Amino acid sequence: MRIGLVRSAWLLAAVGCALLAGCPKGSSGPTLYKVTGKVVRDGIPIPIPNHREGYKCLEVEFFALDDAGALKPSPGGRAFVKQDGSFTIVGEAAKGLRAGKYRVAVRNINMLIPTGTGRKSSDPTGRPDEWAGKFDQNKSPFVFDITGSQGDIVIDVAKPPAAPSK
Repeated sequence: MRIGLVRSAWLLAAVGCALLAGCPKGSSGPTLYKVTGKVVRDGIPIPIPNHREGYKCLEVEFFALDDAGALKPSPGGRAFVKQDGSFTIVGEAAKGLRAGKYRVAVRNINMLIPTGTGRKSSDPTGRPDEWAGKFDQNKSPFVFDITGSQGDIVIDVAKPPAAPSK
C-alpha cells in the first residue's frame, strides 16, 4: 500500500512539472486592447426610440480579418450602442480585442418590424435589421486596425468608405 502511495505522489509531481513547463510564468495570453467609439449619422448620434423597452437597438460587432481581408475565426467582440452613440467592445475575456484588422458590422435592430418584410440581416439570430444587412459582416465597408493606439473609432453610417479595405 505504501509503495502505491509513493508511486502516485511521484506521478502527480511529474504531471505537475509537465504542466508548469508548458506555461511560462507571467504568460497570460495575447495582449488585448479596449476599443471604444461612436456610431453616428452625419456626425450626430442616431436616435433609438423604444431603447429602454428593448424593441430597438443599434449593435456593433467586430469580426477579425486575415491578411487577404477574409473573415477569420479569431475572437471578436460585440456591443450595444448607447443613446449618445457610444460603445465599448468588451471582447475576449472581457478585456478587449487582439491587435489586427477588423470589419465592423452595424445593425439597426427593430423587433417591431413584422416578419416577412425582407429586412433580415445575415446576423445569425435573424433579427430584423432596418438597414437590411447593408453593414453586415460580409458587406460592411467599415474596417479598422486595432493597435491599442487607434483612439475612439467613429462609424458614420451616412458617410461609409467607398469600398471595404483589405
